[in-house]
Amino acid sequence: GGGPTGSYIAEKIASKGHTVSIFEKNEKIGEPINCAGLVSQRVFDLCDINKKNIIQNKITGVIIHSPLDNCIRIGGDRIQALVINRKKFDQALMHKAIEKGAEIFLSNKFISAKKKSENMKANKGTARHRQTNAM
Repeated sequence: GGGPTGSYIAEKIASKGHTVSIFEKNEKIGEPINCAGLVSQRVFDLCDINKKNIIQNKITGVIIHSPLDNCIRIGGDRIQALVINRKKFDQALMHKAIEKGAEIFLSNKFISAKKKSENMKANKGTARHRQTNAM
């Protein structure tokens, strides 16, 4: 799929010269948002994407209040997590994959694959369109 993990792996494989096809069931990358936008700094170290318009806030800690009004403080003076714009994050990762040569097929669901000699043949749902600019 065209989520963060699929896009990241597609970019790594395509950068080694392999043919990569991404089948995304949705019509647009980053929509609908299915997961919270809370990540650690390690995500950006790993993905090597521009953080500029993606990071919305930095979290140094939290205070958890119990029903009995007890409090637990987590964190301190360093950044513990980043609040990100998931749509822009997903699109940035997909853009990198496409730049390295991956092809994306939007509105397509991957069903199965069969090995044919040295190649793979993918069986997918109804192809509505192939797109190289998925954003």
